Amino acid sequence: MIAISFYPSPANRTLIDNLKLNLCFALVGGFANSVSMTSVLKKAWSRQQMTSVQLILKSGLYSLAAAFVSLQLAFLSLSGYLTLQAKSSVPDASVATSFLLSLMSIEVYGFFVIIWCSPLAFVNGILTGAAIVAIRRRMLGARPVHRESSVE
Repeated sequence: MIAISFYPSPANRTLIDNLKLNLCFALVGGFANSVSMTSVLKKAWSRQQMTSVQLILKSGLYSLAAAFVSLQLAFLSLSGYLTLQAKSSVPDASVATSFLLSLMSIEVYGFFVIIWCSPLAFVNGILTGAAIVAIRRRMLGARPVHRESSVE
């Protein structure tokens, strides 16, 4: 959506409309977010006491990190794809040079995408953390956790 508003539509949309590529981006982003939220879930149900605000903020930061990692993986994948396309067009070109040049150009324009996606990813993490806190309160309210008491 951000790319549509800032960049005009290219004449050749085969890469943009590729179903496999779009599914891969969604799966990589979802996987990165799931992995980052796993540690938040473990801390939410562990014996370690964590306040709700800490849990929500940590969830937002982990979601921000997951978005950054998934975008970097997307940039690396796209750079590899462009390197393969350049190698088929110019067989004498160096693979390392083609990869670095394509990665540099993708990172320059991808920086704007990272800036625009960061608040959305943070809000996504905040909402996920709030949902985890609400579920934790409901579950712990229904069945209280007994702490180990010290013998005096």
